[in-house]
Amino acid sequence: MDHKIIKKEEFKVIGLKLTNNTVDKRFGDLWEAFISRNKETLPLAKKPVKSYGVCFNLMPEPITFDYMASLEVDSLDTIPDGMEVLTIPTQEYAIFETNLTILMETINSIYNEWLPQSNYKRGKGPEFELYEADFEPEGPTSTLYLYIPIVKK
Repeated sequence: MDHKIIKKEEFKVIGLKLTNNTVDKRFGDLWEAFISRNKETLPLAKKPVKSYGVCFNLMPEPITFDYMASLEVDSLDTIPDGMEVLTIPTQEYAIFETNLTILMETINSIYNEWLPQSNYKRGKGPEFELYEADFEPEGPTSTLYLYIPIVKK
């Protein structure tokens, strides 16, 4: 699988969060609610604007996790009502290019093929989807990037 390994410095995001599982997929509803508040969030966003779908607090049995639709911010001086702050720590990541059409297939390949065969294991901390400013949510083949935290085996 094509990938890059990078060290990404700590950054902060603000957004809307939900607790989810692998069956009850409510990501679209969360993103709609978040995007509907663009007038509040876009002025706070670090430029160029990047959106993040952050997965954290993974619990194995039954599989549940928190997911946050968010934007990176420079300052936490203003946090819109009902939104939360999350700090993503400095970490090494494996980055994989994908799109919405094959997102789950890519995730499965990372965890079932690439990771076991690589010199890395999953690190602690959140993993996230990065949506750059030119991402088109209505374009199923529009590019996004998966960041998986890693450490050497």
